Amino acid sequence: MVEPTRALRHKNFYRTLDHILTQIDEGSGLESLLTEILAQIGDQVLGEETGITSGRLYRKDGTEYVVVRSFGAKGRGILGAKVPASYPVLKDLHERRVKYVFTHDDEYDSDIETALGVENFGAFCVDADHRYVAAFGIEPDADLDEAMFTLNALRYALVHRVKELSFEGQLAEAKDIQVSLLPPRAPEFEGFEISGLSIPAEEVGGDVYDVIRLGDDLLAIAVGDASGHGLPAALQARDVVTGLRMGVEKDLKINAIIEKLNRVIHRSGLTSRFVSLFFGEIESSGTFAYVNAGHDPGLVLRADGTQQELRSTGIVMGPLQSATYHRELIHLDPGDLLLLYTDGIVERSDPTGDHDWGVEGLVAATRELLDAGISTADLPGAVVDRARDFGGGEAWDDDVTVVVLRREAAKDEITG
Repeated sequence: MVEPTRALRHKNFYRTLDHILTQIDEGSGLESLLTEILAQIGDQVLGEETGITSGRLYRKDGTEYVVVRSFGAKGRGILGAKVPASYPVLKDLHERRVKYVFTHDDEYDSDIETALGVENFGAFCVDADHRYVAAFGIEPDADLDEAMFTLNALRYALVHRVKELSFEGQLAEAKDIQVSLLPPRAPEFEGFEISGLSIPAEEVGGDVYDVIRLGDDLLAIAVGDASGHGLPAALQARDVVTGLRMGVEKDLKINAIIEKLNRVIHRSGLTSRFVSLFFGEIESSGTFAYVNAGHDPGLVLRADGTQQELRSTGIVMGPLQSATYHRELIHLDPGDLLLLYTDGIVERSDPTGDHDWGVEGLVAATRELLDAGISTADLPGAVVDRARDFGGGEAWDDDVTVVVLRREAAKDEITG
């Protein structure tokens, strides 16, 4: 049988290592993750051809590092063994990528390493906090170039996978926070039906909406869009929702709420970012007061077939500390529908990229669905489906949100 070339061994090594790392998640904690990875690396990618046949994982515990996983050499027999954190080899790991230690080095401690069954070895920190150290024994007759290649590849792959999992965990946490801020269900508000849907383009997004019951005869509704998408936009959107809820609880005028929120966003220092927001309060009588801070125009689809745009009453929030906003008043009659959205849906492109769905597509689809008798609860999802189909089913380029508030038709119209 022909021995594989070094290049082929390296390629197979990377493939196997990548497979191991992508199949493991951090669901059971970082230490369990690392011990499982180390076990599989020992079984599948290390051996005589790499010059590495043993490995250990250490966890820092106060002034010592404790062996929590071991294969090869003395194997499980050294689990729980402790090495002083003052050991020069371990102290140097904060400054180097992979630290190589040989029996002839001055810093080599034969008492410590003999107890562990180790002679020559390479070691590196796995996590940013330096809590975990991986060490691998190098065989006396090993090809050092091959062993160093292997250890550097292991370090790179392990450290980056831990970073990825940490970031994925942060994203998952951010997603949980974001989902918790969305209203789990629309509050009941006599004479009105409310429904909304928000879909991030990535794991988390910068779109946000909220519906807040302020009393028996008053309801607040908001749709916002933080610039960009992903984690930074999601965190800014979270701050917007928190600020709004605090503002309305203090019973401020809606333009005062937006002006105060703008100052908070400006002071955050992220003036290169901005938030557009449509915010309004509707009374049970149908009177609707709103502020549009640089957001896409709200649309009122009247029962008589006409429509009204609710345009900006001030600039986007963030860039200017002294920005002012004024409020506008309209009235929703029985059968009228308020349609709020973010630009992700109207900027949806067809498969050629030549045409956007636009406000015209949004309104036409909403009208068709209303004429077909769709319920208010199902309307946002159906509208989003129409936009998705327009784009050929491709992934969203931007976050998408649709919120509808419909005033129920008069009873004589329903029965008549």
